[in-house]
Amino acid sequence: MELLPECPTCNLRPLGNRVYLQEFITPHTYLIDRIALALQGPTKEETIWNCWDWVCRNIKYKSDHGDVWMMPSETIFLKADDCEEHAFVLCSLLRAVGLDHNEVFVALGTYEDYYGHAWVEWCNGQYYVLEATLSRAPAGVPVQGYPYDPWILFNDCNVRELKPGFIPSRKNAREKIGQIGEFYGIKV
Repeated sequence: MELLPECPTCNLRPLGNRVYLQEFITPHTYLIDRIALALQGPTKEETIWNCWDWVCRNIKYKSDHGDVWMMPSETIFLKADDCEEHAFVLCSLLRAVGLDHNEVFVALGTYEDYYGHAWVEWCNGQYYVLEATLSRAPAGVPVQGYPYDPWILFNDCNVRELKPGFIPSRKNAREKIGQIGEFYGIKV
């Protein structure tokens, strides 16, 4: 994986304004810093789990049509949104609690045969999937692999395009999220 020389943008904001992908990860905003401070645990792993569980329990999954990506503070205020916003909040919290920019990323890619899913990947020698659309964080963290297939990894500092040409799609979002919950054994 190599850093892209030019950072990709998206136009999934109101009025079609183009935004760099990194702008959706906001670890140094007042709201994120305040929540992150409350989620600090005695170990790195406990802090990561606290952040993951907080997002799962406090941001409800809501499928949207005509996808407009929200910033983490907007999502926290609304208390509901779809997979991208869950991942943006979680990655922002993990960066705010001190995870390095080479350790945690939002992944855009596919889940099984469905295009257009987002989750967080934590790299600790290998990549772990932190699925933020669950209703609660499970005890175990699965290693990244099928059915998760990342195409782009990014955070506030890095963008890594693993498979050029990825286009998000909302096709069958409810069914996809239900299957993700079954994969983890948790109701979404």
